[in-house]
Amino acid sequence: MSGDNPRLIQARRGFSVFYRGKSLLSNIDPITQAERSVDNLSIKDRTLYLCPSPLLGYGLKRLLDLMAKNAPNSALLCIESDEQLLKLSQDNFDAELSGDKRLRLTGITEKAALCAFVRRTWGKRYFRRVEPVRLGGGWRLFQELYDSLEDTLRREIALDWGNALTLTKLGRLYIRNALRNLSLLPRYPSLANLSFGGDPVLVLGAGPSLDTLLDGLFRRFGGRLEKTARPFRIICADTCLEALRARNIRPDLVVILESQHWNLRDFIGLGDWSIPAAVDLSALPASAALPGI
Repeated sequence: MSGDNPRLIQARRGFSVFYRGKSLLSNIDPITQAERSVDNLSIKDRTLYLCPSPLLGYGLKRLLDLMAKNAPNSALLCIESDEQLLKLSQDNFDAELSGDKRLRLTGITEKAALCAFVRRTWGKRYFRRVEPVRLGGGWRLFQELYDSLEDTLRREIALDWGNALTLTKLGRLYIRNALRNLSLLPRYPSLANLSFGGDPVLVLGAGPSLDTLLDGLFRRFGGRLEKTARPFRIICADTCLEALRARNIRPDLVVILESQHWNLRDFIGLGDWSIPAAVDLSALPASAALPGI
Protein backbone atom coordinates (compact mmCIF):
# COMPACT_ATOMS: atom_id res chain seq x y z
CA MET A 1 0.00 0.00 0.00
CA SER A 2 1.08 3.58 -0.65
CA GLY A 3 0.38 6.69 1.37
CA ASP A 4 -0.51 8.81 -1.65
CA ASN A 5 -3.90 8.82 -3.30
CA PRO A 6 -4.59 8.23 -7.00
CA ARG A 7 -5.00 11.54 -8.84
CA LEU A 8 -7.08 12.10 -11.94
CA ILE A 9 -5.39 14.24 -14.58
CA GLN A 10 -7.37 15.69 -17.48
CA ALA A 11 -6.36 14.20 -20.81
CA ARG A 12 -7.48 15.27 -24.26
CA ARG A 13 -10.24 12.69 -23.98
CA GLY A 14 -11.04 11.30 -20.56
CA PHE A 15 -8.66 11.22 -17.61
CA SER A 16 -5.30 9.73 -16.82
CA VAL A 17 -4.52 8.29 -13.37
CA PHE A 18 -1.33 9.30 -11.55
CA TYR A 19 -0.36 7.01 -8.67
CA ARG A 20 2.85 5.93 -6.98
CA GLY A 21 4.84 8.28 -9.16
CA LYS A 22 3.49 6.80 -12.40
CA SER A 23 0.86 7.60 -15.00
CA LEU A 24 -1.27 4.47 -15.22
CA LEU A 25 -3.26 5.62 -18.27
CA SER A 26 -2.36 7.57 -21.39
CA ASN A 27 -2.02 11.31 -20.84
CA ILE A 28 -3.42 11.98 -24.32
CA ASP A 29 -6.39 9.72 -25.11
CA PRO A 30 -6.77 6.84 -22.64
CA ILE A 31 -10.28 5.98 -23.86
CA THR A 32 -9.28 5.39 -27.48
CA GLN A 33 -6.15 3.50 -26.39
CA ALA A 34 -8.22 1.13 -24.23
CA GLU A 35 -10.80 0.59 -26.98
CA ARG A 36 -8.07 -0.23 -29.49
CA SER A 37 -6.71 -2.83 -27.07
CA VAL A 38 -10.17 -4.37 -26.87
CA ASP A 39 -10.50 -4.41 -30.65
CA ASN A 40 -7.32 -6.50 -30.83
CA LEU A 41 -8.73 -9.18 -28.52
CA SER A 42 -9.97 -12.53 -29.77
CA ILE A 43 -13.62 -12.72 -28.73
CA LYS A 44 -14.64 -16.30 -27.98
CA ASP A 45 -17.64 -17.82 -26.27
CA ARG A 46 -17.38 -19.52 -22.87
CA THR A 47 -14.38 -17.35 -22.02
CA LEU A 48 -13.59 -15.64 -18.73
CA TYR A 49 -11.99 -12.33 -19.63
CA LEU A 50 -9.72 -11.30 -16.77
CA CYS A 51 -8.99 -7.59 -16.45
CA PRO A 52 -6.37 -6.78 -13.79
CA SER A 53 -6.54 -3.24 -12.43
CA PRO A 54 -9.37 -1.81 -14.60
CA LEU A 55 -8.88 1.72 -13.17
CA LEU A 56 -11.58 3.99 -14.68
CA GLY A 57 -13.17 1.20 -16.72
CA TYR A 58 -12.17 2.57 -20.11
CA GLY A 59 -12.69 -0.06 -22.82
CA LEU A 60 -14.90 -2.34 -20.73
CA LYS A 61 -18.14 -1.19 -22.37
CA ARG A 62 -16.62 -1.88 -25.81
CA LEU A 63 -15.65 -5.39 -24.67
CA LEU A 64 -19.11 -6.11 -23.27
CA ASP A 65 -20.69 -4.99 -26.54
CA LEU A 66 -18.42 -7.34 -28.52
CA MET A 67 -19.23 -10.16 -26.12
CA ALA A 68 -22.96 -9.57 -26.59
CA LYS A 69 -22.55 -10.01 -30.35
CA ASN A 70 -20.01 -12.82 -30.51
CA ALA A 71 -19.72 -14.46 -27.09
CA PRO A 72 -23.02 -14.36 -25.19
CA ASN A 73 -21.83 -16.94 -22.64
CA SER A 74 -18.60 -15.18 -21.76
CA ALA A 75 -18.01 -12.93 -18.74
CA LEU A 76 -15.64 -10.22 -17.53
CA LEU A 77 -13.86 -10.38 -14.17
CA CYS A 78 -12.04 -7.24 -13.03
CA ILE A 79 -9.55 -7.61 -10.17
CA GLU A 80 -7.85 -4.86 -8.20
CA SER A 81 -5.41 -5.68 -5.39
CA ASP A 82 -4.76 -2.09 -4.31
CA GLU A 83 -7.47 -0.77 -1.99
CA GLN A 84 -7.23 2.81 -3.22
CA LEU A 85 -7.35 1.80 -6.88
CA LEU A 86 -10.26 -0.53 -6.10
CA LYS A 87 -12.17 2.39 -4.60
CA LEU A 88 -11.26 4.47 -7.66
CA SER A 89 -12.82 1.85 -9.92
CA GLN A 90 -15.89 1.47 -7.72
CA ASP A 91 -16.44 5.24 -7.76
CA ASN A 92 -15.91 5.64 -11.51
CA PHE A 93 -17.68 2.63 -13.02
CA ASP A 94 -20.93 4.05 -14.32
CA ALA A 95 -24.31 2.49 -13.57
CA GLU A 96 -24.34 0.60 -16.88
CA LEU A 97 -21.06 -1.13 -16.10
CA SER A 98 -21.84 -1.77 -12.44
CA GLY A 99 -25.25 -3.20 -13.28
CA ASP A 100 -24.11 -5.55 -16.04
CA LYS A 101 -24.46 -9.12 -14.78
CA ARG A 102 -21.64 -10.28 -17.05
CA LEU A 103 -19.14 -8.08 -15.21
CA ARG A 104 -17.78 -8.41 -11.68
CA LEU A 105 -15.30 -6.14 -9.92
CA THR A 106 -13.54 -7.63 -6.90
CA GLY A 107 -10.64 -7.06 -4.57
CA ILE A 108 -10.22 -10.78 -3.87
CA THR A 109 -6.61 -11.77 -4.51
CA GLU A 110 -6.29 -14.97 -2.46
CA LYS A 111 -6.21 -17.83 -4.96
CA ALA A 112 -8.63 -20.28 -3.35
CA ALA A 113 -11.08 -17.50 -2.50
CA LEU A 114 -10.96 -16.15 -6.07
CA CYS A 115 -11.64 -19.60 -7.56
CA ALA A 116 -14.54 -20.03 -5.14
CA PHE A 117 -15.88 -16.60 -6.14
CA VAL A 118 -15.83 -17.54 -9.84
CA ARG A 119 -17.58 -20.87 -9.16
CA ARG A 120 -20.15 -19.20 -6.93
CA THR A 121 -20.86 -16.44 -9.46
CA TRP A 122 -20.96 -18.40 -12.72
CA GLY A 123 -20.96 -22.07 -11.72
CA LYS A 124 -18.53 -24.93 -12.31
CA ARG A 125 -17.37 -25.68 -15.85
CA TYR A 126 -19.08 -22.58 -17.21
CA PHE A 127 -15.89 -21.34 -18.88
CA ARG A 128 -13.49 -23.16 -21.16
CA ARG A 129 -10.63 -20.67 -21.08
CA VAL A 130 -9.24 -17.51 -19.48
CA GLU A 131 -8.08 -14.53 -21.54
CA PRO A 132 -6.26 -11.53 -20.02
CA VAL A 133 -7.47 -8.00 -20.78
CA ARG A 134 -4.92 -5.28 -19.95
CA LEU A 135 -6.36 -1.84 -20.59
CA GLY A 136 -3.96 0.39 -18.66
CA GLY A 137 -0.77 0.33 -16.65
CA GLY A 138 -2.20 -0.44 -13.22
CA TRP A 139 -1.60 -4.17 -13.55
CA ARG A 140 2.16 -3.58 -13.68
CA LEU A 141 2.13 -2.48 -10.02
CA PHE A 142 1.40 -6.08 -9.02
CA GLN A 143 2.30 -7.97 -12.19
CA GLU A 144 3.53 -11.12 -10.44
CA LEU A 145 0.33 -11.38 -8.40
CA TYR A 146 -1.97 -10.88 -11.37
CA ASP A 147 -0.03 -13.36 -13.51
CA SER A 148 -0.29 -15.89 -10.69
CA LEU A 149 -4.06 -15.40 -10.36
CA GLU A 150 -4.50 -15.78 -14.12
CA ASP A 151 -2.51 -19.02 -14.05
CA THR A 152 -4.53 -20.30 -11.08
CA LEU A 153 -7.84 -19.67 -12.81
CA ARG A 154 -6.59 -21.42 -15.95
CA ARG A 155 -5.52 -24.44 -13.92
CA GLU A 156 -8.79 -24.52 -12.00
CA ILE A 157 -10.86 -24.48 -15.19
CA ALA A 158 -8.70 -27.21 -16.74
CA LEU A 159 -9.00 -29.29 -13.56
CA ASP A 160 -12.79 -28.99 -13.47
CA TRP A 161 -13.08 -30.14 -17.08
CA GLY A 162 -10.51 -32.88 -16.52
CA ASN A 163 -12.42 -34.20 -13.52
CA ALA A 164 -15.65 -34.17 -15.50
CA LEU A 165 -14.02 -36.08 -18.34
CA THR A 166 -12.56 -38.62 -15.91
CA LEU A 167 -15.96 -39.12 -14.30
CA THR A 168 -17.54 -39.62 -17.72
CA LYS A 169 -14.97 -42.24 -18.69
CA LEU A 170 -14.64 -44.02 -15.36
CA GLY A 171 -18.04 -43.45 -13.78
CA ARG A 172 -19.23 -47.02 -14.34
CA LEU A 173 -15.99 -48.42 -12.95
CA TYR A 174 -16.35 -46.26 -9.83
CA ILE A 175 -19.85 -47.59 -9.27
CA ARG A 176 -18.78 -51.20 -9.84
CA ASN A 177 -15.87 -50.86 -7.42
CA ALA A 178 -18.05 -49.15 -4.83
CA LEU A 179 -20.61 -51.96 -4.90
CA ARG A 180 -17.85 -54.54 -4.39
CA ASN A 181 -16.16 -52.54 -1.66
CA LEU A 182 -19.42 -52.14 0.24
CA SER A 183 -19.38 -55.88 0.87
CA LEU A 184 -15.92 -55.53 2.46
CA LEU A 185 -16.93 -52.89 5.01
CA PRO A 186 -17.87 -55.35 7.81
CA ARG A 187 -14.37 -56.88 7.68
CA TYR A 188 -12.45 -53.68 8.38
CA PRO A 189 -12.52 -50.98 11.07
CA SER A 190 -14.04 -47.62 10.29
CA LEU A 191 -11.78 -44.71 9.41
CA ALA A 192 -13.65 -42.82 12.13
CA ASN A 193 -11.67 -44.86 14.67
CA LEU A 194 -8.35 -43.54 13.36
CA SER A 195 -6.53 -41.28 15.79
CA PHE A 196 -2.93 -40.12 16.15
CA GLY A 197 -3.63 -38.33 19.40
CA GLY A 198 -1.98 -34.94 19.53
CA ASP A 199 0.88 -35.81 17.18
CA PRO A 200 1.37 -33.57 14.14
CA VAL A 201 0.67 -35.28 10.80
CA LEU A 202 2.68 -34.94 7.59
CA VAL A 203 0.58 -35.67 4.49
CA LEU A 204 2.53 -36.71 1.38
CA GLY A 205 1.41 -36.72 -2.24
CA ALA A 206 3.46 -37.96 -5.18
CA GLY A 207 4.24 -34.59 -6.73
CA PRO A 208 7.56 -33.53 -8.29
CA SER A 209 8.84 -32.16 -4.96
CA LEU A 210 8.42 -35.45 -3.05
CA ASP A 211 12.03 -36.66 -3.40
CA THR A 212 13.42 -33.27 -2.41
CA LEU A 213 11.15 -33.16 0.64
CA LEU A 214 12.05 -36.69 1.75
CA ASP A 215 15.77 -36.02 1.33
CA GLY A 216 15.36 -32.91 3.47
CA LEU A 217 13.54 -34.90 6.15
CA PHE A 218 16.28 -37.51 6.12
CA ARG A 219 18.95 -34.84 6.60
CA ARG A 220 16.97 -33.24 9.42
CA PHE A 221 15.92 -36.31 11.39
CA GLY A 222 18.24 -39.10 10.25
CA GLY A 223 17.61 -42.25 12.29
CA ARG A 224 14.73 -40.59 14.09
CA LEU A 225 12.56 -41.14 11.00
CA GLU A 226 11.87 -44.67 12.26
CA LYS A 227 8.15 -45.02 12.84
CA THR A 228 8.46 -45.33 16.63
CA ALA A 229 11.06 -42.55 16.97
CA ARG A 230 9.88 -39.66 14.80
CA PRO A 231 7.95 -36.82 16.44
CA PHE A 232 5.18 -36.81 13.82
CA ARG A 233 2.93 -39.21 11.89
CA ILE A 234 2.99 -39.75 8.12
CA ILE A 235 -0.04 -40.26 5.87
CA CYS A 236 0.80 -40.83 2.22
CA ALA A 237 -0.79 -41.57 -1.13
CA ASP A 238 -0.05 -45.07 -2.42
CA THR A 239 2.12 -43.62 -5.20
CA CYS A 240 4.58 -42.39 -2.52
CA LEU A 241 5.42 -45.88 -1.26
CA GLU A 242 8.32 -46.56 -3.60
CA ALA A 243 10.09 -43.34 -2.61
CA LEU A 244 9.46 -43.98 1.09
CA ARG A 245 10.64 -47.59 0.88
CA ALA A 246 13.88 -46.51 -0.80
CA ARG A 247 14.64 -44.43 2.31
CA ASN A 248 13.20 -46.96 4.78
CA ILE A 249 10.60 -44.44 5.97
CA ARG A 250 7.51 -46.41 6.96
CA PRO A 251 4.27 -44.39 6.86
CA ASP A 252 1.58 -44.65 9.51
CA LEU A 253 -1.22 -44.79 6.94
CA VAL A 254 -1.42 -45.17 3.17
CA VAL A 255 -4.41 -43.81 1.25
CA ILE A 256 -5.52 -45.89 -1.75
CA LEU A 257 -7.64 -44.02 -4.30
CA GLU A 258 -6.87 -45.59 -7.68
CA SER A 259 -9.86 -47.33 -9.27
CA GLN A 260 -7.79 -49.20 -11.85
CA HIS A 261 -4.99 -51.75 -11.51
CA TRP A 262 -2.15 -49.29 -12.21
CA ASN A 263 -1.39 -48.65 -8.55
CA LEU A 264 -0.77 -52.31 -7.66
CA ARG A 265 2.87 -51.92 -8.69
CA ASP A 266 3.30 -49.35 -5.92
CA PHE A 267 3.07 -52.17 -3.38
CA ILE A 268 5.80 -54.33 -4.93
CA GLY A 269 8.89 -54.74 -2.76
CA LEU A 270 7.40 -53.68 0.57
CA GLY A 271 8.93 -56.79 2.15
CA ASP A 272 8.00 -57.15 5.81
CA TRP A 273 6.25 -53.82 6.01
CA SER A 274 2.74 -53.89 7.43
CA ILE A 275 0.92 -50.62 6.77
CA PRO A 276 -2.64 -49.64 7.69
CA ALA A 277 -4.54 -48.43 4.65
CA ALA A 278 -7.53 -46.18 4.06
CA VAL A 279 -9.22 -47.46 0.90
CA ASP A 280 -11.54 -45.18 -1.03
CA LEU A 281 -14.95 -46.65 -1.76
CA SER A 282 -14.28 -46.34 -5.50
CA ALA A 283 -10.77 -47.85 -5.32
CA LEU A 284 -9.87 -51.19 -6.91
CA PRO A 285 -11.25 -53.84 -4.50
CA ALA A 286 -8.09 -55.95 -4.88
CA SER A 287 -6.13 -53.17 -3.17
CA ALA A 288 -7.59 -54.11 0.20
CA ALA A 289 -6.22 -57.66 -0.12
CA LEU A 290 -2.62 -56.74 -0.96
CA PRO A 291 0.16 -58.23 1.21
CA GLY A 292 1.19 -55.88 4.00
CA ILE A 293 -2.07 -53.95 3.90
